[in-house]
Amino acid sequence: MKSIFLPDFMKNKTLPAVLLIVIMILTVFSCKQSSIFFNISTENPPNKPKIPGAPSKIVAITGTSAHTDLNNRLYLARKSVYSYNESTGWIRMPRQPSSSGAKGDIVDIAAAETALFVQTIDPYELWKTEDGENWTQIPNSVRASYPTLQGIYAVNDQLFASGAVRDEYGRENYVLLWYDKDGTGELVPLKGNMGGEGRLTGAVHAGNYYYLAMLNGIYALDDSSVAEGVLESAAYLPGSENKGIVGLITDIPETSLLAVCNSSDRDRILIAEASGNSSSFAEKYNSDVRFNRALSIAKVNEKYILMVGHAPRSGDYNYGYREIVLEDDGTFPDSIGRLNVPGSFSNSSITYNDKSEAEYQSSLGREVVTSIIQTPSDVDGEKILFASTFNKGLWSYRNGEWNAEE
Repeated sequence: MKSIFLPDFMKNKTLPAVLLIVIMILTVFSCKQSSIFFNISTENPPNKPKIPGAPSKIVAITGTSAHTDLNNRLYLARKSVYSYNESTGWIRMPRQPSSSGAKGDIVDIAAAETALFVQTIDPYELWKTEDGENWTQIPNSVRASYPTLQGIYAVNDQLFASGAVRDEYGRENYVLLWYDKDGTGELVPLKGNMGGEGRLTGAVHAGNYYYLAMLNGIYALDDSSVAEGVLESAAYLPGSENKGIVGLITDIPETSLLAVCNSSDRDRILIAEASGNSSSFAEKYNSDVRFNRALSIAKVNEKYILMVGHAPRSGDYNYGYREIVLEDDGTFPDSIGRLNVPGSFSNSSITYNDKSEAEYQSSLGREVVTSIIQTPSDVDGEKILFASTFNKGLWSYRNGEWNAEE
């Protein structure tokens, strides 16, 4: 008698294979569901950020300014200027550039040894304070030719910036600017007519040189020869040309340089010995992820960790940042084998336990990080991590979790 309960294929010799396939499918599905439910279980209720939207990069002044009111604080810009230390938390600075006549929204910030600089848009202006109270506008000597500012970076006591002009087709042409504080008192050009890939993306100092990163490459500039027009005939350092550089940093001893690149095909990490115009960059890592300008070094359990802003090229929510373990003395490794997920290893910038990676993935790992910093101990003894995000405000790592800073 023919069975009405089992289909024919389940009554023949193929039954074990069918069962195996079914079991495998159920097992994979179960594992994925288990991982999803575990990640959901680690999610924390989101805080309402005290500084919302898209804050600027985060900078620090630690004990070098002649005016103690600027010392030992973090700073960022988000329409206004905010400062932080352990005793006050994040506060809007009582005196803003607007009190001195600035009219535009403040969108960027830079900290030199003895001054704090901010940039506004609509109109594009640069302002400086040396005491946190009085703000002075810095004139732009080429404003008529390059009316916009596209980013400011301070190193030691020097400030560098990009100016830009846009043609009728929307194409930008950049100029590299320097604040001639002891001369004209203006922004003056170091190199003009740099095209659409000449935007300044980073500035550091090592040995006797400043290193200035553009999208198209990196210049070395002897710190005794900084002057108007000094880079007009300069060439990019070997190995740095046409890489789409979006960030530049030195190692702890300031003997090596590391650049992160965002190109059309694959993103790269370049490293060079800091030897002035003899510096030559070599590729140490390439990936199908996308790097951004978030780039900073933290110290955890006597280990130095490089934190790098990270995003997928398409498809998922795997954003946040990644980590590279440096050598014990804070130098960059000879080779970079992998980018580590925060919380996945013992020397991570965040706590390492069975939930820390999942907590990160369900919080800051979902956000685009545009700046990240470990607070210097002179600013906060707890050395809190702070991160600016693309549109979800300022975040911090406190009590074992990433969340918006309240």
